[in-house]
Amino acid sequence: RRGLPSRKLLLKVLATVIFVVALGIGSFFLFLSRGPIDLSWLAPEIVASLYELSGGKYAYKLAGASIVNSEHGPTLSVDGLVIQSEGHSIIAAPRAQLSLNYAALLMGKIVPRRLEVLDLNLNLVVLADGAVAISAGAEQLETKALNVPAIDVNALKSSNHVALLNIIAGALQGVMDLATDPASVVGSLDRVGVLHGSLSIDDQTHDRKFNYSDVSLSLDKGTSGMLFSLGATGPSGRWTADAFANGSPGKQREFRATIRDLSIDEISLIGGFRLSGFDTDAPLSVDMNFTLAPNNSLLNAGGRLEVGKGYFRLDEPDHEPVMIQHIELGLRWDNDQKKLQLSPIDFKAGGFDMAMSGFAQPPPETSGDKVLSDDSWRISLNLSKPSKVYPERSTEEVVEVNEGRLDARLNYGQGKILFDKFAFSGPDIHARLTGYLDFKEKFRIVYHLDADNTRIKSIARLWPTHVTPPVRVWFVEHVTSGIIKHARLSGDFDAAAITAMRYERPPPDESVQADGEIIEGFATINEAAVTGESAPVLREAGTDKSGVI
Repeated sequence: RRGLPSRKLLLKVLATVIFVVALGIGSFFLFLSRGPIDLSWLAPEIVASLYELSGGKYAYKLAGASIVNSEHGPTLSVDGLVIQSEGHSIIAAPRAQLSLNYAALLMGKIVPRRLEVLDLNLNLVVLADGAVAISAGAEQLETKALNVPAIDVNALKSSNHVALLNIIAGALQGVMDLATDPASVVGSLDRVGVLHGSLSIDDQTHDRKFNYSDVSLSLDKGTSGMLFSLGATGPSGRWTADAFANGSPGKQREFRATIRDLSIDEISLIGGFRLSGFDTDAPLSVDMNFTLAPNNSLLNAGGRLEVGKGYFRLDEPDHEPVMIQHIELGLRWDNDQKKLQLSPIDFKAGGFDMAMSGFAQPPPETSGDKVLSDDSWRISLNLSKPSKVYPERSTEEVVEVNEGRLDARLNYGQGKILFDKFAFSGPDIHARLTGYLDFKEKFRIVYHLDADNTRIKSIARLWPTHVTPPVRVWFVEHVTSGIIKHARLSGDFDAAAITAMRYERPPPDESVQADGEIIEGFATINEAAVTGESAPVLREAGTDKSGVI
């Protein structure tokens, strides 16, 4: 019985505490319903917490803080968020919102759980020397160059075939570390986001500018992994990128990404280069996924590349724009055979409707001072099913191709592509080509093209309009019918010869050799230089006026 008053006292104290807490919570939400609650005095604690989360790599400044009611519940809103790196500002946003860890808050600690930056205005400048500079915010803060790690270009040109693979693998590992390492500034928060932002990019290295509106970015950490989303509306419309990563360093990790509707200009901007020689407005979409083992070795990888509807035009005066309907390339890394499987490959453009499959295989790994005799990537493609090339004009016919094969080798270190075999055949065409392209120091292209039992009209349809246009025009106008019984065309062109042909000047005589016979047809040929006759001569197969060219 003596313990009864003690229990009653304990219950009264507990009831009083609950009442006070409920009253405090009720008063808090009552005041919150009337507007933001000023917490500017808490700004130093928030700054210190953000600094600790980023491992001291960034400094933060806040103009003020208050609690507002958002879709995520009571949220800490800060004004004038400034993030500094190496003593200068890289982000300055008018507003940002922070969600706090309530368990830590009860213990008197400020631990951000979510960070969303609102109305961010970011200006990025790629300086002429390749350095990157950033200014941000409405005040247009001073722009200074950032120390951005550079890629060793010499490593890309090295004859060591693993150099390029190592660079790619290192980049993938860096992405995984950023997204999955709990110690990183991204991995330590449940959500990081940007809403209603704008981005201006001034690429002074290539004299071009890009402006993007409605920029949105989010990084969400859940129990299954990290979700990433990015979107922006630019000169070519809106593009989006989504990614998912799980695991942590030292364990197996997975990564999946989807990119939709990037333009070719935006791709070159991301890659830090400028494409020349062609132009297209076709959008590009990419799907990719890969898995890394605990030792960061690649377990599996796959993806898909898709080019949407649009025009493609070469920077050649005689090239006619080509309409792209759909191009798709599927990729899958075969870890057992050490091959990149290429399937499916669907190509629908410029009247071509083709389906192919094949593989690309890197040279085998080497150890020590061992040198490979052929340090090349092997590429092999086969036609998956009979294909058709549809006419572009009413005078042309459909060309059927039943079989096709390409065997090639790429040696980036030596700057050479070797075409061991390029052959295709159908009811009206049988052709094969061998040769090589040298692009490292002195440009040179050498080829041998053989054709047997091939209709003239099929050759005319497959002959691109921009390749030696005067010769093509003459061929189409003067050799209007017949069958090529056998012909060989050999070419050996350096950069000067290619330039001469581009401007419709003849290459050196020794650059081209042709020999062949046309049957069941006729051609009109001007032989004035040989016979002295002013009128063209009709050459018809099977008559005394036949000839071999």
